[in-house]
Amino acid sequence: MKDPKLCTIDGCERVRTSTLYCQTHYRSFRLYGDPLKLKKNPVGSVCKHPGCLLKPRVKGLCDKHYSRLQRHGSTYVTKSDPRDISLKERIMGNVLIDDNGCWLWQKRLNHDGYGIMSILSRHKPVHRIVYQEWIGDIPEGMEICHRCDVRNCCNPKHLFAATHLENMQDMVNKGRGASVSGENNPRAILTEKQVRLIFKRLIEGEHVGDIAEYFGVPNRIVHNIKNLKAWKSVFETLPVYDKVQLRMRKQGRNLRFIEKI
Repeated sequence: MKDPKLCTIDGCERVRTSTLYCQTHYRSFRLYGDPLKLKKNPVGSVCKHPGCLLKPRVKGLCDKHYSRLQRHGSTYVTKSDPRDISLKERIMGNVLIDDNGCWLWQKRLNHDGYGIMSILSRHKPVHRIVYQEWIGDIPEGMEICHRCDVRNCCNPKHLFAATHLENMQDMVNKGRGASVSGENNPRAILTEKQVRLIFKRLIEGEHVGDIAEYFGVPNRIVHNIKNLKAWKSVFETLPVYDKVQLRMRKQGRNLRFIEKI
């Protein structure tokens, strides 16, 4: 007598996943109303992977199993075992080497533009991991800096350890960082002349959105200028009367009572 835990179809030794049938024959029953319909189908009408009833797309396989074959070399493997891949292989498989020799990280970047990767469910900076893997342990209290100044680069030849003070000094020497203001800051998207025109329009009461649209910048840029969070050095050079007008505009006060100084 056949084991009651097995499929009721003669010759099938698979365990039941429904009341009567195994998974394969149950799918056939749900799709065609006949658990043996699969055997009656002509060769090539379904995916070659055992038990799969989907239509074949490439080389006799459905899209799902063909994708598995391409990625892992087998239609049975659903995910490669990370234990079979070293950390260095993971890193090299996700970088693009440019003409300057930079290893540009192609995966996730943080808000500062540095590459990050997950190790034991924790996100860590890629350039620090590369330094530890290719060069050695990071000295306590030291930062890992880039000689190439490309944040998503992780070439160990472009990395060096330095203190925070040395890192800041390196930024200043290369003309980067908050210490470089105005047009000389490489992150600046406006010129001093444009900022003066923005201040003039703000004083005249023009809407922030209209100003931003005219200069082709986000609204937050004009808001930062209006609130003196950016380009304060230009504001300090404005005439006293313009400064007073701008401050009163921010406070929503009536300008009729301002007398020119």
